[in-house]
Amino acid sequence: MATFTQLLSYLILLGLSTCLLVGCMVSDLIPPQESEPPSKTIMITSETYQSQFALPAPLYYQGDGQVWRLSPDAQTKQQITSESAPVEAFDVSPVDGSLAYISNNSLIIVRPGDGDRKVLRVGPELTPPRDEVAHLNDIEYITSAIRTPLWSPDGRKIAFIENGLQIYDFERSHTEHLWGQSNPSNERIILDSLLSWSPNGQYFLVSQYTTPMKSVNQIKLGVIKPGAFLYDLDQTNSATFAWNPEATLLFLANASFGYPESLLRCDLGNIQCTMIAEFEPARWYYHYAYPFVTAENRLMVFMGATNDDSQAPETFKLISLNLDGSDRRNLRSDGYNLASALWSPNGDGVLIALAQDTDTFQTGTLLWLSTSDQAAISLPVKDGNNFRWDLSLEQ
Repeated sequence: MATFTQLLSYLILLGLSTCLLVGCMVSDLIPPQESEPPSKTIMITSETYQSQFALPAPLYYQGDGQVWRLSPDAQTKQQITSESAPVEAFDVSPVDGSLAYISNNSLIIVRPGDGDRKVLRVGPELTPPRDEVAHLNDIEYITSAIRTPLWSPDGRKIAFIENGLQIYDFERSHTEHLWGQSNPSNERIILDSLLSWSPNGQYFLVSQYTTPMKSVNQIKLGVIKPGAFLYDLDQTNSATFAWNPEATLLFLANASFGYPESLLRCDLGNIQCTMIAEFEPARWYYHYAYPFVTAENRLMVFMGATNDDSQAPETFKLISLNLDGSDRRNLRSDGYNLASALWSPNGDGVLIALAQDTDTFQTGTLLWLSTSDQAAISLPVKDGNNFRWDLSLEQ
């Protein structure tokens, strides 16, 4: 027995010596106690992920001239509006989920579920346009068309275009003409659409142009600051954008250009924009689309590359960056040609509408892409546009 005990002690000492040499953890030598069973790791397969998938919130979108709702189960669709004229634009209140939309040159408010439909503003009947450029130069359209409603972040106001920028205040039942364009001149700045109301409610991102306009390529992005000053960002309205959560920075991504304006960071304090795009002279031009800033101050964005700046990439892949453009990391292995994109509220995934067929999906298909590189999930929406989350407190 003594010999066995000595041999056992020798083996234990030998094991400890080996661990000191190869870096074993002490826990490797100590079995778990019965009161603390070892933890189990659950592997999430693609099949499990798809079967458990749910949207982060109800999804609204335009299709067949009306507004539709896709439930969080990612299966149930419901037509919300039934207007005789097509719905041209809409937005969803972040507070109570009410819709504001434009149909037949009227601004209409409706609360889905209770059928309460209210016409907030009625414009005159407009002459159908001959072509887009003539339409945008037409004085009747400029002064009388009601366009692109946006709810304020607190849900108390609606901004819209009608002969400039107007804001309707629900508490006062009053409309304020914040930025006007009615001063006649040979050349004047015209607001074409409202694109976004900043998270802090202090800025508007707009598209704007100067008349007389000769080409739609002359439509540029601008920022309206407190005091109703309009700042030209010198970017075409094809650029996509993202605010940081504090609305101190605005990021602009342009999929059409590989350098030097493909990815910009704009300081809203002085409206100065800085290029943060990656660039390899004489080798690769990097194109960017649909940015999003996380609460951890990482910039999520789609990136594609070509060796010819005159040609846009065929596919874009999802990456993340620091806010200065450094520390690029690939988030997904697949790539797509994008028609549009909508990020989830917390940035853990993004909805994309396909602009081109893939081996698996057809053009116009709506896909959910997770930032954890799980399999893409196809949603039952085809050829939809103007996607919006319902982020209200009551869902």
